[in-house]
Amino acid sequence: MEQYYSICQVAKLLNLTPQTLRFYESEGLIHPKKAANGYRQYNMENIREIQDIIYYRNVDMSLEEIRTIFFHTDLSAWENILQEKIKEEQEKIMRHKSYLNRLELFSQSIMQSAPMDTPIIRKMSTLYILYQSVYPFPINHNTSYQIDNIPSAWTHEVFENAPDSNNCLPEPNFIMRVVEADSMENYPFKEENFTSIIKLPECVSLLLPSPTRSAKGLNISSLLNWCYKNQIQLESTIYSRYLFNATEDGTCSYYMELLCPIAKKLEKKES
Repeated sequence: MEQYYSICQVAKLLNLTPQTLRFYESEGLIHPKKAANGYRQYNMENIREIQDIIYYRNVDMSLEEIRTIFFHTDLSAWENILQEKIKEEQEKIMRHKSYLNRLELFSQSIMQSAPMDTPIIRKMSTLYILYQSVYPFPINHNTSYQIDNIPSAWTHEVFENAPDSNNCLPEPNFIMRVVEADSMENYPFKEENFTSIIKLPECVSLLLPSPTRSAKGLNISSLLNWCYKNQIQLESTIYSRYLFNATEDGTCSYYMELLCPIAKKLEKKES
């Protein structure tokens, strides 16, 4: 004899609400049997159908797509739906990998920057340039709409012939939007989207707080003194990118990472 279950039993079993089950029924996706007293009765086939609905909803299929799968899909149509959903899930994975990479970078930057005025040496990956503009003219966001929200893309300020006589950063010469080679696997566009590449050598990196989302005006005396003590000569171009912000005592600081390419490491003289 076939076993039947009440709507409350099925809802508890599948961690749904009775209202959700009634909704699926009203949409024509499931068809429980009605007892003489009007109560719904669900058999195992109904439960399996509901489990399928739960899965399809978890991969963001619409009710119309589910209805098509249930009642109007041959193998060819099934393949088209599957390929589309596989592509969507792959894009989600890439996007979330980018989010994870960025969160890990934030965490790493905070840990490596304590105390704040201690530089570190970083090995740099190739930078793929998406576009750049001369400062202070802003990047054309109309032409870059698709990539502005990609978390693996960074906006860099570029300071040439820096710093000034007071060891401060002047206005940047230009701004560029880049993707690092290490993040290319998470980037959803093709290489022809990039205008050029930069292969940076090892860089001295320093995280500094700024009153704005720009490194303009920051004093880098501590970085220069550290390089002098460690017999490191820097190139004349400095790259900066905004990482995150934090508020202490009611004051918001924007933390800028300075990337200073190393021109030469001198051998320390024995004392």
